[in-house]
Amino acid sequence: LEKIIKNYGEIKENEKKRFTLLFIASYQEKAQNIKIEINTRKFNSNYKIRDLFGVSMRVMNKEDMFAHKLMAMYERIGRANRDIYDVHFFAKNGWAINKNIVEERSGMKFLTFLAKCINKLEKMNDHYILDGLGDLISDSKKDWVKAMLKKETIIQLKMILESEK
Repeated sequence: LEKIIKNYGEIKENEKKRFTLLFIASYQEKAQNIKIEINTRKFNSNYKIRDLFGVSMRVMNKEDMFAHKLMAMYERIGRANRDIYDVHFFAKNGWAINKNIVEERSGMKFLTFLAKCINKLEKMNDHYILDGLGDLISDSKKDWVKAMLKKETIIQLKMILESEK
């Protein structure tokens, strides 16, 4: 993997974490770095081969991606609020959720898990909503995040919950 990344840029950071291989790479001087994270856990996720700029890679199916992002939001709420932003995006765009992954990872029934996600979001302190997200979005988008992200994500999750009953 390191050899492949070196073909496209300079590796600025290379770290093996508990469940993740992390690379920070620079493909051009003065350009923003690229963060490459590879999860090493096995969850029976489904992948498709996709081509990006001539590089073939395995990319997780949308349903599985949404399931894992819901889990990340639930587990890291208040610490990595980019997960809330992603969940909002997936829900707003009508992505399906692989309920089996959610149930396997959470140990809960899907509807129970969704209700707990909503509850955690409702209790979350809005003051820190930009934590883990602010550097990734424009100033105008920051205003929207502060005013609407939490509310709209709760509404989206409630709509999913109601449609599953």
